[in-house]
Amino acid sequence: MKLNLKERYSPIFFYTNCIPAVIDTVFLIISLLQFSLKYVFNEDVLVNSFADGLFFNRQIFYIDFYVFFAFFSLSLYGLLCNSMRKLYLPLLIMSLVTANLFLYTTTEVFTLKLPVFMAWCITVGMRFSFKRSSIALFIGIGSFLYAQFYPSVLGIVDMAQASKPLSINEIIGIAIILLVVSFFACIYRIIVQKLIESNETTKHLNVIMSQMTILNNRLQDFAKSRGQKAAEEERLRITRDMHDGLGYVFVNIVGLMEACISSKPMEWDKTKETFETVRNLASNGLQETRKTLRAIRDIQDPVETSLNALYEIKNIFESVTGISVEVVRNNMKTDYGRVVNKILIRTMQESLTNAVRHGKATQVTVYFFDDGNFLQMTVKDNGIGSKHIVQGIGLAGMEERLHAVGGLLETGSSAEGGFELVIKIPLVQVLMEEYGKTETVAG
Repeated sequence: MKLNLKERYSPIFFYTNCIPAVIDTVFLIISLLQFSLKYVFNEDVLVNSFADGLFFNRQIFYIDFYVFFAFFSLSLYGLLCNSMRKLYLPLLIMSLVTANLFLYTTTEVFTLKLPVFMAWCITVGMRFSFKRSSIALFIGIGSFLYAQFYPSVLGIVDMAQASKPLSINEIIGIAIILLVVSFFACIYRIIVQKLIESNETTKHLNVIMSQMTILNNRLQDFAKSRGQKAAEEERLRITRDMHDGLGYVFVNIVGLMEACISSKPMEWDKTKETFETVRNLASNGLQETRKTLRAIRDIQDPVETSLNALYEIKNIFESVTGISVEVVRNNMKTDYGRVVNKILIRTMQESLTNAVRHGKATQVTVYFFDDGNFLQMTVKDNGIGSKHIVQGIGLAGMEERLHAVGGLLETGSSAEGGFELVIKIPLVQVLMEEYGKTETVAG
């Protein structure tokens, strides 16, 4: 994956690539200069180092060192800067093999060999996770100590015979140096990784804040426009019902009263019958008035309660965040009443918001299922999930709305990964409560 200009010159790129590359370059230059000063510019040392020219001469010695040094450098920088994971293992093996091949014929341990392997330890410790780098460093340091201090394992050559065997203390000292360098390289990687995670979290939060601002504005505009439209339609319906219902009642009452006033005195039975008719009309008119007042109260805070709003929220959310949302209605009805509809709409809105804000999801699926007794709504995403649920205002609001209708809320990470939210609404109890409210109003 290629880095764009902004990423290439970011602090993260500087810490993960530039600094280790500079350190590696310094160590490699030290080794190269030491080799030149020791063998290239001092021919007497080189000539005296060869016990027998039949097996090893100056040209082969130079070729051996420079060729394998070049391959080692390429593999080292490739390992550090390469982003293709499938090349990590070949580059790691190549760097380890070439390092041993171009170093085993030289006799300078602390000034030539040690800087090379310090650079290798820094690169490996920086590039891989702690577990993988520990394994690679253990194998690499072990092969370095064995091959360099027992060079005959790679073949008997004149320079190998000329080298002096190191003492146990010197071997332990070099091993300690390499282990300390490896340890600090791993610690450095952990620190940089934390910095990367912090930087990515900051970027994610900035994107989320921007998306949430746009999303909330779009949802508010949607709710306002649909709420105003619903309120206008409700007012028209109330006006029509009042005209058709209450107008008929009062016209009949007025007509009966005028008939009684203009007619001759009637017998008590007929008078009682007239009064009963008027009372029944007035009672019906009172019921219609209470229903009208209840309807007026509902439209004072107009909220879109049509389940079609679920698809409007889905479309708005997808257009703002780019996250795919699938709604599976199964055997769900088209309407469950104002209260339940509002709970479903608010739950979907809050769940989608949490999926992008906390879960970092790219796919959300919303399932509905009605078994006759319960209406179940399940929201699943493919985000990072959560082992510890911290209840915020959104989840608390869900529980409050569900508690009012005897519903249940369940949250947690799903078995397939991601986060899962489930609500269950008892339809029988909701219908009974709605029926009870109707009876109370009618009474």
